[in-house]
Amino acid sequence: MTMKSYFRCQMYDVRCMVYEWKNKLSYIIYLTSYIMFFSCTDQKKNDGDNFFLKANLTLQEGEYKEAIRLYTEAIEKLPDLADAYCNRGIAHLKNEEPDLALADFNRAIEIDSDFADAYFNRAGLLIDQDEFKAARQDLDKINKIYKDSADYYVKWGDLKQRENGTDAAIAEYDRALTLNSRNVQALVNRGVAHYKNKQSRAAQSDFEAAIKISPNQDYALNNLGLIYANQGQLDKATAFIDKALSVELTNPFYINNKSYVLLLQSKLDEAKMLIDRVVDRNIANSYTYRNLGIYYLKTNQLPTAVSSLEKAYNLDTTTERIHEFYAEALTRSGQTAKAKQILAIGKRL
Repeated sequence: MTMKSYFRCQMYDVRCMVYEWKNKLSYIIYLTSYIMFFSCTDQKKNDGDNFFLKANLTLQEGEYKEAIRLYTEAIEKLPDLADAYCNRGIAHLKNEEPDLALADFNRAIEIDSDFADAYFNRAGLLIDQDEFKAARQDLDKINKIYKDSADYYVKWGDLKQRENGTDAAIAEYDRALTLNSRNVQALVNRGVAHYKNKQSRAAQSDFEAAIKISPNQDYALNNLGLIYANQGQLDKATAFIDKALSVELTNPFYINNKSYVLLLQSKLDEAKMLIDRVVDRNIANSYTYRNLGIYYLKTNQLPTAVSSLEKAYNLDTTTERIHEFYAEALTRSGQTAKAKQILAIGKRL
């Protein structure tokens, strides 16, 4: 089952699937301002300004490919416009092109070595890529500017959570919420950290608080669905995950989670259709293969169940309940010694 946080890590799990992100990571988007000085004789500069402003509006509207095109036009007119590189980097992130995003953030910083927003956004991307030392350097660089920003401490929390320091991460999220009690990102990611610490009530409270502030916060909706599924309240689980899917219809993590709940409800054909959607898009992960294994277990296709669960286990040994289902498949296939070994590893973890 995949819990999702704002940073890309998989409780969607905290590898943002609590993003990622994968995350699906959520970055704070800073659409940096740019003061325009129009000149009747400088048509090229005016054109660059216009493309930049149009790109900002397009990015805010979620049209990422078009925003990238418009920022590129602006850069062709104004090649030293650091703001355009930074914002195009955000558009590349939203379009799931992290390498291009990193190149743009790097270029923005080359042009303006004091560009705090570019450092902030680059730090988030580096956290996603497990480049923790470099992310720390970026966050340290902007400490004085961001020291009173809740978002800044959320990013520190994301870094520490990715480094598997949930208690340290919670402390950072607490600090963010002290500065801004309505910071949805802090609530969602703190909830993920609580969940990893087996503190389901605290996690549930954070996700519910996030939804009160932002009713369509899909990460929080998805995560609440997982908590209710673990509690055996499958109808509630379905309702929350369906609402998350209404916000992000094609999100593979939410599709995986919906298929998991359907498997628990023994709605096997419906579950298999959803699993196949993820597999067909070549975005399967350990949770997809775990769900496939559960399906094959429930349909008594034991060799295929063992194969799928083994693949899930090899991809990520921390996948929720993987040891339980993998051991069951092995036991039913007559591999009792290996089943005991897998269960013992699961208990240690």
